[in-house]
Amino acid sequence: MNPEEFLGVLDLPVSPEVMSLATIAVPAGVCLEEICLPPSAITYLSDIDFTFILDGEELWAGRVKNDGLNIPIPPTSGFSPEPRSIMVLAMPQGIGIPFALTPMEIAIGVKGKRGECAYMVDIDPDAIWDDFFLEEWV
Repeated sequence: MNPEEFLGVLDLPVSPEVMSLATIAVPAGVCLEEICLPPSAITYLSDIDFTFILDGEELWAGRVKNDGLNIPIPPTSGFSPEPRSIMVLAMPQGIGIPFALTPMEIAIGVKGKRGECAYMVDIDPDAIWDDFFLEEWV
């Protein structure tokens, strides 16, 4: 793994009877890019309501289908010089293939990199740039 990358894995225990909660700590100075639930992580649950919260602000909420989920982190929330946490709430609404009403774990991936996030800036394609700018930035 590249030392500049940040990868976190969270095993969320899910029970068909109760809401589940899990958190993952994100170190200071990490640019978060996305949260992923691979398709294989939720094969046995047909309907599950998820809520993803980053530092107390909701990133995404809804039902996850069996084809997985990728949640991009908004650029304004991607970086913080302070340590942060991601909280995941899961509330099963129905069971696809029965698994004997026993808890199972769902793997959730968090992807990012160390350092500040890059920002995309829209510029006018007809803008005229002086030579200094072109030499330094292009």
